[in-house]
Amino acid sequence: MNADKSLLKRFLANPGTPMDVDSNPLTKALRCRILSADPENGVVHVAFEPGDEFLQGNNVIQGGIVATMLDFAMAFAAMAVLPEGQGGTTTSMTVSYLRPVKPGRLEAVGTLDKKGRSVLFARAELRPEGGRDLLATATSVMSVVS
Repeated sequence: MNADKSLLKRFLANPGTPMDVDSNPLTKALRCRILSADPENGVVHVAFEPGDEFLQGNNVIQGGIVATMLDFAMAFAAMAVLPEGQGGTTTSMTVSYLRPVKPGRLEAVGTLDKKGRSVLFARAELRPEGGRDLLATATSVMSVVS
C-alpha cells in the first residue's frame, strides 16, 4: 500500500488528533500535517510550514513548492475516498497564483469533486493559517491506479 495512504488510514482511525505526514521525504521537509479528513465528502485539510530552503529571491515560497502543497492536498482528498488497493496519480494540474506566499504556517483544503471508475477531478485552496486571504488554487485530473 502507498505509504501516504497508510498514514491517512491511521489518521482516519483517530480523526480528532492532527497527524504529522512523515511517510515521504518531501512531506517531512514541508512539515505537513493532516488536520482533518471527511472521506464521505472527499475533503482533507492539511497544514504546511515550509522552511527557508523553499524561499526564492523575493523571500516568498517558490511557485513549484506552492503547486506541490496543493497537489498533496488533492492527493489526500482522493486517497480518502478510494478503496483499498487503489490510488490516484496526477495526470494534469492547473495552478492559479493569487498572492505571494510568504513564509509561515499554511493551510490547504483538498476536495474531490468527482470520482469516476478511472478518472478523478479535484481542487485545492491554499491560505495562511487561520487567514481568509486566498493565496493559490489548483484543479487536477487524476487517473485511478491499482
